[in-house]
Amino acid sequence: NEPKAWPIKKALQIMMFITVILSDKTICVSQHTRNTLTKNKLLQKYFYKKIIVIYNGIDQNQKIKLPKLRETINNKHYGKLNLVSIGELHHNKGHDTVIKYMSELKNVHYHIIGEGIWRSHLEKLITNNKSTEVVSNKITLHGHIDNAADTLSQYDIFLMPSRKEGFAYTILEALNAGIPVIARDVGGVAEINAGLSPTLPTREGATQNINIIPTSTPLTLYKEDYELIKILKNFNDNNLNKYNHWIDDRFSVDTMTAKTIEVYKI
Repeated sequence: NEPKAWPIKKALQIMMFITVILSDKTICVSQHTRNTLTKNKLLQKYFYKKIIVIYNGIDQNQKIKLPKLRETINNKHYGKLNLVSIGELHHNKGHDTVIKYMSELKNVHYHIIGEGIWRSHLEKLITNNKSTEVVSNKITLHGHIDNAADTLSQYDIFLMPSRKEGFAYTILEALNAGIPVIARDVGGVAEINAGLSPTLPTREGATQNINIIPTSTPLTLYKEDYELIKILKNFNDNNLNKYNHWIDDRFSVDTMTAKTIEVYKI
């Protein structure tokens, strides 16, 4: 799925197909990944049963709670809605799609944790924005932080604007930290919500002025960039439910381990 030149992409696909054919089993991190892989008619017809799905697991009993930045009086982010993303600074991660809308949001700060080849590009996006002074005060590029997942509980919302994902492990980390997630509906992200995802923002001809973020689910999905800004503009303090007791056995370390061991027993 990488946006590479056709000859390189084709060569990588052929290598991948050969690997699957010669392997006893192939483990995919999401059903979406499995579906993408088996679009190849040869793999679908003869090797589909060899390709299985095992979700990455997280220790859901290990929860770290920190004081909220918006509730800490001596913090410069006091009283603000603090958004956070974790990921390599790269085109695939889509941080730029959030940055371009920051001038439209009031009393919001966007924290980006991670390092990568796109740092200078993102810095230019921030400084070249029409509302440069406003935007530069609304975004912090934190760079790499060791054990970044341990810091998530101090933020209010986790954003995952990725253009491409296989399975977004950072979403599990955010849910485990007790904060709601707004994520682009790519790859296996929708599978995390097991069909309980809220309705996507309304499109042309649909009812307007709805509460896009329901309080019954910690994960909200969107498709297009403009839908993200609509979601954030509709977000208020009443939506900041704390999902401290999020548990989903499909994504536990025990489940992942047991299923992986079972593969080796076959």
